[in-house]
Amino acid sequence: MLLGEWVEQWLAQRRRAPNTLAHEWSHFRTHFGPLREVPIAELTTFHCRAWLDDLRFRLCDRKPPMGQPHTVQHCYNLLRSALNGAVELGLIEHNPTVAIPRPRIPRPSPKYLTPEDVERVLRRVDRSGDPRSAAVHLMLRLGLRRGEALGLTWGDVDLKEGRLTISHQLQRVPDPDGTARTLLQRVALKTVASTRTLSLDERLARYLSDLHSASSVSSDDELVVRSRLGGPVEPDGMTAWLRRVGELEGVVCTPHRLRHTAATMMLRHDVALPTVGAVLGHTDVRTTSVYARVMDTSKEEALKALGDALGDVQPAKRRPPGARRG
Repeated sequence: MLLGEWVEQWLAQRRRAPNTLAHEWSHFRTHFGPLREVPIAELTTFHCRAWLDDLRFRLCDRKPPMGQPHTVQHCYNLLRSALNGAVELGLIEHNPTVAIPRPRIPRPSPKYLTPEDVERVLRRVDRSGDPRSAAVHLMLRLGLRRGEALGLTWGDVDLKEGRLTISHQLQRVPDPDGTARTLLQRVALKTVASTRTLSLDERLARYLSDLHSASSVSSDDELVVRSRLGGPVEPDGMTAWLRRVGELEGVVCTPHRLRHTAATMMLRHDVALPTVGAVLGHTDVRTTSVYARVMDTSKEEALKALGDALGDVQPAKRRPPGARRG
């Protein structure tokens, strides 16, 4: 059996979230190349290391400054997991990737909008009259993920108590009937920590109340964010629209960048890191800690501003030996 044949069988029986599985199939078809033609029983650490080195060269070294280190790591994880499955079934005696260290990913820097950028973006989306502007406010004011904002229904929003519950997200999933490749569907969140109830500030509560009245909502199942035709918003279309809005204002604007902006704004207003993580729905506070680097930069900027305000420091004049105090 060739490695490619085994991975295809293994992926066909793998139980993962639809999007995760789709990415794994894509990585396998795009990046496994000649490794797919190697008989699985003859696969060695040398084969795996040579493939990984080539992958790192194509995706990282040839694309400075950073490239695609996440893709390299995902491909390594995919190969190692598939070979673990082969060991469990007795197809091979040992996994040749065990001797190869897991590729590292450089520590990321959060990308966020400045307060001035936020003001310009909000002014433009509000003037546009586009119903997708509601998602922008939800992502900025609550730190929601794109799918969470687009999958929110009016049944999730308690306008009387001023809070909403995040329990589902809107994403494309394989069509079970096979009539279409994928369908837009509300699905449960991946982790328990992602399910959370968030309070609405007065401005957002008033905004949602006005939106609810203007939308003539007839059912709790209706989506808060809808397209101009009244249906669900295509997630990739949301991203493309935000990019166009940003280009018109001279800034890079994406759903993830809005979420980063919400996190950094909370930290700059002295919200504790674990609390920010709980708002964002992070399972591990280490995921949230990437935003703490912004605070380090903010401190540097604050101290520089303080130094500029105080001006130069004049060195004290030293008295010659034996001189009396004046």
